[in-house]
Amino acid sequence: MKLLLAGGDMRFAWAARLAARQGIDTATVGLEKSGFPLRQADEDFIRSADAILMANPWRSSFPGPLGEGWPRADEIMAMMRTGAALILPDDIGAPENAPARLCLDADENYTQANALLTAEGAVHAAMRALPCAIRDIRALVIGYGRIGRQTARLLTALGASVTVAARRGESRDQAEAAGAASCRLDELAGRLGRWRLIISTPPATVLPDELLREIDPDALLMDVASSPFGFSLERAKALGLNAARENGLPGRYCPESAGRLLLDAALKAMKKGEEST
Repeated sequence: MKLLLAGGDMRFAWAARLAARQGIDTATVGLEKSGFPLRQADEDFIRSADAILMANPWRSSFPGPLGEGWPRADEIMAMMRTGAALILPDDIGAPENAPARLCLDADENYTQANALLTAEGAVHAAMRALPCAIRDIRALVIGYGRIGRQTARLLTALGASVTVAARRGESRDQAEAAGAASCRLDELAGRLGRWRLIISTPPATVLPDELLREIDPDALLMDVASSPFGFSLERAKALGLNAARENGLPGRYCPESAGRLLLDAALKAMKKGEEST
């Protein structure tokens, strides 16, 4: 099998290393600045590849921070041979005329594991940014999806006093069963000053300006959501808050583990796709 890895962050560079170590015929584009001695794909390799594992080109700039600009995503997709598998972590923002693709976010095992890596990275970032131990703080986790659930669980395990703010009553019940307190999102007003760590996880604006004004300047406010994000980082900083946007945590915090997860899920998706044809 010939596998092309195109664009992305250090997860993709690690996935390429790991694939080559497994004996897979592997080459890359868009990872020239990774610092790894990766085999660079030429046009012939792109045209003959059996599968292309690519960073989502519609979600952020392609090839990403590690690339030197050639080829563009549309050029890669135009060069793909008939029958080759295009594999993406997700296809958020894909146009209607996007080519057929396999999306890893359809694999619940992958999304759950990736959420855990994101949560671990968020807690690590909090540990580095806060001057106190996690066990000494009150923490608010906004949202109780995959990432919110894992983040609340890790913070609770480390001894923090955790509150989960969620819209759905079922989510609040689950959070309380896991050892956290809970509240509705519309109950945050007038209470935000009590938390030393606030982590926003939903990809929706949950902390408008009037709520940002209530946050203690000594608190750490962290956004781990994807666009459109949980709050305006610019506005939070203008208000003097200690605010951070921690996106792409698996690729920055634990790129080897994230790359292994990415590769394993891609190979699984390919096998599943072959079995269904």
